[in-house]
Amino acid sequence: MSDKHPVRTSIIGTTVGGILVAVVLAAAGYVEPAWRGVRWVLSGAWNTFTMSVPVPLGVLLLVLAGCVVAIRRRASRAAGRVDTPPALAENAPLRADSTSSPLDPRAASRVLDRLHKRVMIALGSWDADTPTFDELADDLGMSRLKVEQLVEYLQAVGLVTLAEDDSGEPVIDVTRAGRDYLIAKGHA
Repeated sequence: MSDKHPVRTSIIGTTVGGILVAVVLAAAGYVEPAWRGVRWVLSGAWNTFTMSVPVPLGVLLLVLAGCVVAIRRRASRAAGRVDTPPALAENAPLRADSTSSPLDPRAASRVLDRLHKRVMIALGSWDADTPTFDELADDLGMSRLKVEQLVEYLQAVGLVTLAEDDSGEPVIDVTRAGRDYLIAKGHA
């Protein structure tokens, strides 16, 4: 006959066996000496891990200084990172469809990271031409998907616009604010 619940049967068997061993050891008088040994080992371990150890003040100050430096580095890295377009910020750059004044180049420097600046410099080298995503990706040595993501961000902050060429393929055009940024940075 096969067992329908082998795990349950093995748990029950192990429990019954453990109880039988405990009963036999108690009857033989071995439980008390064994329990004394277990208590001795456990209390020794507890005392070892909870005892106080004197540490020189200099070591504590060095560890504290290391923690402060690590926290400041992490905070400065996090502060320099821009993950999303600051469209809701007070001094957000103007979008390309805005009729107000063009984007301040100093504001653009604050919202662009290294890859966005690389794309803008590559677009500035095309002069009056408008490259496609594939051409720009080849120039930069990046995948088309990465270039599309970078251009999408630049479009959100108003530095580039998308248009279609004669064949219907999207091309990237630098806006007035984008040209002002390139001129201010000396790349135009």
